[in-house]
Amino acid sequence: MQEDQRDGLSEQHITDPGSGDGSLATVFESSVNKVKIERKASHGSKGVYYATGILAVGIIGLFLAVQLNAWAYLQKIILPATAVITVFDNEDSLPISSAELTLDGQHIITDTAGVAIVGDLTAKTYTISISAVGYQTYEADIDVQKGRNNFTFSLHVFVSTTDLGGTVYDYVDGSILRGVTVSYEDQKQTTGEDGGFLFTDVPSGTAHIAVEKPGFLSRSFEVQLAIQYELDVNLVPEGKTVFVSNREKGKRGIYVADFDGGNVSQLIPRVGETEDYDSVMGNNGTYVAFLSTREMIKTASGNSYVPYLYVVSVDGLGLTTVSSHSQISEVSWAQKDEYLVWRGMPDAQSYSYDLFSYSMVDGKIRKLNTSGVVGAFVMSPKKDYVMWSEYKKYDDPTSQEGTYGYSFEKKVTTTVMDQYAWGMVFASAEQVLLQYSDNLTGEEKMQYIKSPKTSLNNS
Repeated sequence: MQEDQRDGLSEQHITDPGSGDGSLATVFESSVNKVKIERKASHGSKGVYYATGILAVGIIGLFLAVQLNAWAYLQKIILPATAVITVFDNEDSLPISSAELTLDGQHIITDTAGVAIVGDLTAKTYTISISAVGYQTYEADIDVQKGRNNFTFSLHVFVSTTDLGGTVYDYVDGSILRGVTVSYEDQKQTTGEDGGFLFTDVPSGTAHIAVEKPGFLSRSFEVQLAIQYELDVNLVPEGKTVFVSNREKGKRGIYVADFDGGNVSQLIPRVGETEDYDSVMGNNGTYVAFLSTREMIKTASGNSYVPYLYVVSVDGLGLTTVSSHSQISEVSWAQKDEYLVWRGMPDAQSYSYDLFSYSMVDGKIRKLNTSGVVGAFVMSPKKDYVMWSEYKKYDDPTSQEGTYGYSFEKKVTTTVMDQYAWGMVFASAEQVLLQYSDNLTGEEKMQYIKSPKTSLNNS
């Protein structure tokens, strides 16, 4: 090896051990820029120079990184990828709507066909997560290529159990209903005093419920169960309800409808400018009693419209005039709708109220009170007994006051007490609460007595 020092450069001549032909390699090393330049020479061959540097390596690395990021960006802009994902139920192969998909940070919900589309993807492998109410969550890796990619997944039902309970109510008055049959799958329960039902260990998902009770419209529906479920069920009574409305020309008329407010129609047409009002439907829902001014009456002062009492079927057929009594009020049905009961005056010249009944069987009217003026009356819970009070007529000293009762079944009148009771309430079928003023002391009293109807039934 020979060394030559020139201008800060050191030159070394060495034999290249890899040449095999005794070639010389001249190496110049600069102490200033720390760059080595090799010159390799062989006998009759052309020299080859190699140059490397730390700065050059850094520039090349930066260039490559920029190129890679640019390529990923171009894949999204120029070569986009889209995933079309369809989700089915594993058991019935039906599409699952409202399933939630998570892919590449995007949250997508499947439509009614069970399909979700995820765009703005690059061609690579992704992890997808799919979840839906009542199903087990599913995760998988999918390979997405540029262009449109179709994927289909099926979810397994998540088998968990919960409780399904609730209470059944009357739609009309909101009261609790007892004796209602509630069915779930092949299980049946009957509501008790609290109107409640409870099914335990019910699988989550869709539950089919049926609710039935005689006299009410049956209901069946579905509920989606995920956690414990409390359900309030309203049953609509069968038949019709009647009501008064002035919806036609501002004149009162009687209308009939289902108990839930559907199928509204006028029970019977009004007559001219007359009005129908104060309707009372029978307990069996067969007949309707009402007052109407549809008949013109001639009086001393001229023609006038006087309200009469009428009965018609709930279908609007068989209109019957019951009574032309004056001041008719408190119309009630009795004894399985075989009788109508009301308070009224025999005619316009009368000044005292009587209690009347009308038989739907023979069409006859009967006066129930004795000699006094009827102040108030009340029907028993079963509508088979009526109780009323009488006070003396101011123009008839022979009239008597007292409290009386009449049994429609036995057709018997009984005396309850020899005093006028201004308050009467059936506390139960067996007991009556009376309020009255003592004739001797004038003291107001309240007294429970055994229902006179009970004594009649035991006789």
